[in-house]
Amino acid sequence: MPGLRSLRNRLAVIFALIIAGAIGTIYLSVTPRLEASLTAQRLNSLTADSKRYLKGIARELPVNDPTLVTVDARAPKAVQKAQRRRNASASRQIRAARDARARATRRAADQSGAEVIAYTIAPQGPYAVADSKSGGVSTRDVGDLAVRAIETKREVTRTGPTSAGRQAMVAQPTFDEDGKISGAAVFASSLGDVQDNVALIRRQVLLSGGIALVIAVLAGYLVARALAARVKRLERAARKVAAGDFSQPIRADSDDELGRLAAAFDDMQAQLARLDRARKQFIAAASHELGRRSSRSAGSSSCSPTRTSTRRRGARSSSRSARRSTASASSRPTCSTCRAWRRARSSCGPSRPTSRTSAGWSRSSSRPPRLSRTPS
Repeated sequence: MPGLRSLRNRLAVIFALIIAGAIGTIYLSVTPRLEASLTAQRLNSLTADSKRYLKGIARELPVNDPTLVTVDARAPKAVQKAQRRRNASASRQIRAARDARARATRRAADQSGAEVIAYTIAPQGPYAVADSKSGGVSTRDVGDLAVRAIETKREVTRTGPTSAGRQAMVAQPTFDEDGKISGAAVFASSLGDVQDNVALIRRQVLLSGGIALVIAVLAGYLVARALAARVKRLERAARKVAAGDFSQPIRADSDDELGRLAAAFDDMQAQLARLDRARKQFIAAASHELGRRSSRSAGSSSCSPTRTSTRRRGARSSSRSARRSTASASSRPTCSTCRAWRRARSSCGPSRPTSRTSAGWSRSSSRPPRLSRTPS
């Protein structure tokens, strides 16, 4: 298993890392920005709708419901009857005002596509008087938003989790005919569809990215395999050239970098082939010339009787000289002169003595004079 040492595996891994990095970048950076953009768009749209449909709610605020009186049982019947008529009339007014506020909030909710909660001012603090959707956003989730809008007399926006899920909320203050603050209306729109869209986009990104990753890995592997095959062809040719085989030329199959490399390698192979042929021709010519000269020398020595007889005579004379030298050395007497010469040689070392006139031999001679065999 070549592992990462193979060129095609390296290129495939590089392509996979590039695609994976692109997918990770899209998933981690693009989708959060997309979610923030969709949330801001929803909040801006809700703000515009709240300003457009706030007038109907403002006409029903503040709440000025009549108060109910307690029927005095000790009062005369006529007074009790008048009190009951007054309470009945006040109850009808309260129900009519309540229905009017409910219709105004439902109408604003239907037109804006959001949940609307109306708040009115009171000495004990603002409180909710109408809600377009029961079971939706609770007053605990948006009460502080309405209070801030009443206190600042400006619109207040916010996005965040509530009891009904993640919501985009806008609180608009309301004013009466005299320009005095009369309450506030809170518009709340769910961000569930935004989250669903973002989740869908994330799933699509992951799915598409996975498919693109597989395709990129396969394509990178095939491209790397083709490049590795071209490099392998150059490697086989280089090994053949190293072994001395120049028979297969390398042809450039393209005009890219590998093609130019193949062309340069083919030129190098042709030059090496010419040098190899010249070397072989030189060796062959030199071997032929040496063989021819050797055969000529052998023929000359075997066909010349004069040289052969001369060599034989030289050998016989050398043998006789050696025998005479051996005989004279064995018959040489041991006299006092020879002993003096030997002592001089041993005392002076390898150099010759300078003057031995008493011994009867001169400085230039290398050995003592030969004595005659006849005693004096």
